[in-house]
Amino acid sequence: MKWVDACHGIGGFRLGFEKAGWPPPVAAFDVQERLVQFYNDRFGGGSRVADIFDVSENPAWIKEKQVDLVVCGAPCQPFSHANANRQKQRKPTWETSDPRIYIPFAACELAAKLQADFVVENVLGILDFWGGEYFSRFLTFCEAHGYHVGWTYMDCAAVGVPSRRRHVLIFGARTEVAGGSGPVLELFTRGIGEEHTLLFEQRETSCLPFRVISQRHTLGFGQYVVCEIFGPGDDSFRLRSFGLREVEFLLGFPERYTEGLPHTLADQALADAFPPPAAKFLGRAMSFGPKV
Repeated sequence: MKWVDACHGIGGFRLGFEKAGWPPPVAAFDVQERLVQFYNDRFGGGSRVADIFDVSENPAWIKEKQVDLVVCGAPCQPFSHANANRQKQRKPTWETSDPRIYIPFAACELAAKLQADFVVENVLGILDFWGGEYFSRFLTFCEAHGYHVGWTYMDCAAVGVPSRRRHVLIFGARTEVAGGSGPVLELFTRGIGEEHTLLFEQRETSCLPFRVISQRHTLGFGQYVVCEIFGPGDDSFRLRSFGLREVEFLLGFPERYTEGLPHTLADQALADAFPPPAAKFLGRAMSFGPKV
């Protein structure tokens, strides 16, 4: 499998895919220089600072690699129901909206120029953004670029991540290879069955000195409240938010994974990240990784 890690952030997709037996991506990029430096430190290089809009316009440096799949973890903030600005945009226009809403379109365009399939990940809010008009336009755009598009929810709790957050995975399969075996077409055919969750070891959280008592759904930015227990059999407790190290653990990242990043950037990057256990699940489900 030759794949591109687009808008990679701190590398959640790569960590999970490698655990599923995938090779490193043939190309990787992100617009934030500090995250590219972090990614290269963690994975031994391979990424460059680049804007997906520029790359989709001129992907010559990637095209020669004969890519099979473009994976893009588009920033979720513009689409999130927790975004106050989203709620204020009663009659938004393409010209006045957050430019990050164009990233899924750029990912599709990049994949089309590379003659590759694509996977775009985001939050549930992308489906009803602008009352569904945005997603409808995106589907039309993808079809015009020669893709059959499908989407599904990824419930992270089903793959061992103790979070209620549900991700949306949008898959684009090239229609011109409908009789072939592209990675996304194979995934459409085989499906992502619930039985696959049995392949994933559940993360052990009982060793942590706290339990979640909040009903709030978003992990990151201090929005999860926990009840910290002071000692075995001790009824004393206090309310506090998760720290970065705890968020890393619960999302399935290695211990102290974001160490070295500024706190605010690490917090935002973890909130944007696709959990590695979920990426591992996806990698195993796709045909060009090891067969499930």
